[in-house]
Amino acid sequence: EWRAPLPAQAAAVVGAVVALAWFCAYVASLGRALLAPRNESWRLPRLSQPLAFGLRRVPTLLACISFVGLGAERIAADLNASLATSVAVSALHTAALLALLAWALRRARRLRLAQQHDDERTPAPPWQALLGALLWLLLGFAALALLSGYAALGAFIVRQLMWAAVVVASAYLINVLIDDLLGAWLSADVPADAGAVPRARAQAGVLLSALLRL
Repeated sequence: EWRAPLPAQAAAVVGAVVALAWFCAYVASLGRALLAPRNESWRLPRLSQPLAFGLRRVPTLLACISFVGLGAERIAADLNASLATSVAVSALHTAALLALLAWALRRARRLRLAQQHDDERTPAPPWQALLGALLWLLLGFAALALLSGYAALGAFIVRQLMWAAVVVASAYLINVLIDDLLGAWLSADVPADAGAVPRARAQAGVLLSALLRL
């Protein structure tokens, strides 16, 4: 039985891989929890069933691409690979993320247009079109930078988009959790002779909600 400790460099690599696996598992779980493609009654965001079901594979694919790409970049750095090899690995990772995000945006747009065609009474809000145009603009700029040889700039834009999506989704989930917890606390039964306790508890709930959101 082998009980010898790992060398320092190997231990650092293993620790980085484990942390990366945790992060990618969180991304996949967060995306599937928000989409809830097979449980419409559990879905938190206001997404239609066709849209959520059509994008159900995106979180898992994003997590897998991130794990393979970031893991390959870490291995290349630990092996002291040449600059050309490191740039090539980063460019391939960025290209894969670009392809996935472009496919997800295109599929989401097609599903929304199909839904609007079926139900003309519910037009899409203007902010969706603006957000889609902004995302396409950023992806196009990242692709142009990648094809022009500015791989670092393209990778920076794509990874910032991914980080922003994870942060926004996490913040949304935390806000919903805070609202549910405080709502359950405020709706608890209060004795009839409690006096000013209900109003004080409501004020404390508002204050606590604001503090937790900070």
